[in-house]
Amino acid sequence: MAGSLQPVQLTCTSQDITMTVQDASMVDGTLAVYLTLEDVSGQDRLAEGADFYHSYQVNKPDGTYETFYRYQSLGYDEESGTYGFLVTITPTNENKEHMFVSGQAYTLSVGQLLLAQRKQQLTLSPDWSSLPQEPECIQRDYYLREAVDNYRRPVHISDHEAEVLLAGSWEMPLADGFAITAAGFLDNGLHL
Repeated sequence: MAGSLQPVQLTCTSQDITMTVQDASMVDGTLAVYLTLEDVSGQDRLAEGADFYHSYQVNKPDGTYETFYRYQSLGYDEESGTYGFLVTITPTNENKEHMFVSGQAYTLSVGQLLLAQRKQQLTLSPDWSSLPQEPECIQRDYYLREAVDNYRRPVHISDHEAEVLLAGSWEMPLADGFAITAAGFLDNGLHL
């Protein structure tokens, strides 16, 4: 895929972070875009990791039914001082078939950039015998959220309630600043 990318060089700067569309290409109905982020403040804020998480979106061009998109972190390049991402965008028609809409512009918006991201593999050894036999619960209205890759569409189901665990009824530290605060079996399943 990398060999078929075409140079673009579009840039946008906000809060001293410059995002550059380095290359883009269509591959089997999917637009592949190579982006880089650069900290132009000189603080090197990207060296410890960067992430878009849930705060990014791609517009849906006219004539498309749905637009699927995702991104892959490519990591930090010390030599250039940039952090790379590969973003793939796939527009579909009503039958969920790939379709390319000629002449349409795709706009990637990032609402919040998460910096200093570190991934950690944790091995949990909970004392399952300490789980409450009848966990403390409360009734809450609930909302359903469905997701297509990173694209989230909230769906509100009115007048529905669910029994949910009461936070603080169980304590299991995971890592600095993180803990499971409630656990128990509800509706034949383990809830955390």
